[in-house]
Amino acid sequence: RAVAHGQETHFHAHLAALARHLDLCDRLVERGEEVDQEITRMMEEWKRVEDGGESMKEECERLLEERFSLLDALLELQDALGARLDYFAELEHTPRMLNHPGEALVLQTDFLYMVERVDVCIEFLKGHRHYKEADIYLLRFEQCMTRAMTLVKMYAVGSLRALAQDVARRLSENDVSPTVQSHLLYTRFATVAATLSPLLSELERHAAAHPASLSSLLDECHAAYFSTRRSLLVAKIAEEVKGLEPGRAEVVELTRAGCSYLKQLCTDEFELHRSFGRGPSLDSAYLETLCDYLYDDLRPRILHEQRISALCDVCTVLQALMVLDAPAPEMSTGVDSDEEDVFSTNAGVSRGNAGTLHISRLLQMVLQNAQTRLFFKAQAVIQSEIRYYVPKTEDLAYPDKIVAARTPMTGLREKERESNQTSLASLERRDTWFLTLDTTARVLAQLHDFVQPAIFDDLAQEAITLCRHSLCAAAEMIEARATGAALDAHLLTLKLDA
Repeated sequence: RAVAHGQETHFHAHLAALARHLDLCDRLVERGEEVDQEITRMMEEWKRVEDGGESMKEECERLLEERFSLLDALLELQDALGARLDYFAELEHTPRMLNHPGEALVLQTDFLYMVERVDVCIEFLKGHRHYKEADIYLLRFEQCMTRAMTLVKMYAVGSLRALAQDVARRLSENDVSPTVQSHLLYTRFATVAATLSPLLSELERHAAAHPASLSSLLDECHAAYFSTRRSLLVAKIAEEVKGLEPGRAEVVELTRAGCSYLKQLCTDEFELHRSFGRGPSLDSAYLETLCDYLYDDLRPRILHEQRISALCDVCTVLQALMVLDAPAPEMSTGVDSDEEDVFSTNAGVSRGNAGTLHISRLLQMVLQNAQTRLFFKAQAVIQSEIRYYVPKTEDLAYPDKIVAARTPMTGLREKERESNQTSLASLERRDTWFLTLDTTARVLAQLHDFVQPAIFDDLAQEAITLCRHSLCAAAEMIEARATGAALDAHLLTLKLDA
């Protein structure tokens, strides 16, 4: 019983221990569930914190982007305002530069850049007149531009006049060789042109854009240039023209030499003028003034020339020079033909490449004088040597003149006649023609190439009509001269009737 009691006690103690363990396990389970719940709650809290942090991060990034965008916009606005204010701020620097003393200001490297900036400012303000005080600033910038272009004009005119005075002084010295003259008149000016060309180009460009305010300045530069060149060349041209006379008494030789010199002079002047800028073509009035010295000497010689052949040779020389100078369609040989342009610009030629010199108009003036004189001289010959011609006895010696011309020839003369038969088989010898017929053919042949077709037709009709009357009158005189001469008179007029 004691053993059983001891064993029972042992079992009860063991059971109590198990109960405690079970109670502990229950508490552990409960604690684990609490921990699990806590962990779950913590996970949910962490998730909420994580989501909130992500949202905060995104919001911060958005705010940063907005800040940077706003900053960029502010910087762009600052740059835009600064760029626009630069146009207005330019007015602070430009007047100070223009007020620097001395005309050599235009040679400074910053001068043309300043002109370009003022030009840009003017264009900007014209396009933004709604800006406050834009019209006031525009007016002041235009005044600055006028001031700058005035400085260019003053420097250009002053340089040309100073150079002209120096060249004139050198040319007035004794024993100045032609080489030195050429150097003074062209090389020296070409050197100055290298300096003035960019300045005058700017003046020309702005004068084209603002003719009301700046064209007068450009005109003053052109007037100064032409007056300078004219004053230096007048004496030289007069001397050259005077030197042509002693050795060239013939009007043809004088025309050839004088017009060749004239053409070379105009070519040199054209090349020099082109080196000064890209402005308008060389003034034809200026070249005509230079050429007047030759014309004044040549015109009376042409108008008093009595030989039709010499006048024809003069026209031939002038036409040859004009053919070399201008395209054939632009030429005209009529007395009343329209004058051509002295200078023309080829289609497609850029502005930097100036036009081509055409001197045809200048030569046309001399040609028209020669053609006019040729026309009136031909009329005079037709009247005096055809209409009012009184035949001499030997002129009416038909058929004796024809028979004498056809007398058999021997030796060398016979061989020469036979060799010419192929080309002259159908033609009589001109020395057998009645004199008025020969005169008519000769005058019309000479006149044909130098007057307009309509004028030639009228003159030819008049000459042929008068020639027919002359031949008919001669035939009547031959018929009345002797008995049985009616056939000779009829044969004289037969060729003309045919």
